[in-house]
Amino acid sequence: MLATMLRLVNSKILIIGPGPPGVVHWKLFRFLSLKCRNRLVTYVGHPLLEHTKMPHCTEFLLSKGGGVQRVIIPRWRLFGPLSIAGDLMVTLWCVVAVARRYDLCVAVSPHLAFLALLMQRLHIVRQTVFWTIDYFPQRFRNRVLNWIYLKLDEICTSRSDYTWDISPAIIEDRKKRGVRIVDKREMDVPFVVGEDEIEALPLSELKPCSLIYAGNLKPLYGFELIVEAMSLILREKPDAFVTVVSYGHLPKQLETKIKKCQLQKSFRILGYVSELELRELLRTHRVGLAPYRPDTINIKMYADPSRVKNYMAKGLPVIVTRTVRIAKEVESEKAGIVINYDREELAEAILKLLSDEQFYNECRKNAIKLASKYKAEAVFLKAFERMGIDAC
Repeated sequence: MLATMLRLVNSKILIIGPGPPGVVHWKLFRFLSLKCRNRLVTYVGHPLLEHTKMPHCTEFLLSKGGGVQRVIIPRWRLFGPLSIAGDLMVTLWCVVAVARRYDLCVAVSPHLAFLALLMQRLHIVRQTVFWTIDYFPQRFRNRVLNWIYLKLDEICTSRSDYTWDISPAIIEDRKKRGVRIVDKREMDVPFVVGEDEIEALPLSELKPCSLIYAGNLKPLYGFELIVEAMSLILREKPDAFVTVVSYGHLPKQLETKIKKCQLQKSFRILGYVSELELRELLRTHRVGLAPYRPDTINIKMYADPSRVKNYMAKGLPVIVTRTVRIAKEVESEKAGIVINYDREELAEAILKLLSDEQFYNECRKNAIKLASKYKAEAVFLKAFERMGIDAC
């Protein structure tokens, strides 16, 4: 394979994908930028339509010699195929602007991975990695659109030099669909934690009875369960409160429910905050909440939720439902409490962590230990080693 001749230290690397700073492929950019500073690393991060409270723009980063150049490219808020076309055009513009050929391209999402394959055909890119961080076998209700999505996923999986998957469940589903899988080219590369993200304040500096929910407010993510459990929690811990960080709007029905139950003082809804602000908020809270709601398709089985690891990296014991992959590790490593999607169980778990100091301290220590297992260097070096690429 070409990979055997590659050394990251002198390689030119292109990373393209959706999402703002903090997403997992942005962490790959940071890792590569810092690991060997004389390489050229380019990052093109496209906007997500659901990020309504964030500037709609593409972030273009260029790292070489330890310095990072940053260019923000404003975008029209387009939808559907027009949005995809915008991503492709802006990516090509960024590549042409740098005027380089790349040794390695890591592409996130099928349409960008397909573009990487085209650039490989044009000899702009030497080797490709399709990194699947967001997979859903029934993404679209429209059968034609869903067929196109799955077909594109199949093409990118079978023709990319390597495929990284955020969850092993993705590989299993592709096999069921009949996608050609070459095991030595298919790798489990989960969500990572940056070296500088693992930090915990002394217990004396944490806000008493503080809970934090950082995530989407759609039904699947379980915020409604927190609202339902809060009345039970306040009976024993009247000072308990939840800080809510999200890039989406609070649904009207949840806003109404909070007011109807007179819980306004128990929820501090901040909306979207910067990555640095989020880090500071996590450091000062006691418990992280991730009560994902189970559904008939269970799309979260194909994911590796970032917020669970972000919580643990800051020393927050996590309360998570059994819906997601990492719940088994949280339970076995005693890094928090794993529950069913039930308001009584959620309330009981929260009260346990807010009342039992010895249990809390044990979970806090174990949470940091479990998060450390997913440090960027350990995860990425393992992936590059399997690809036969010399990391330094």
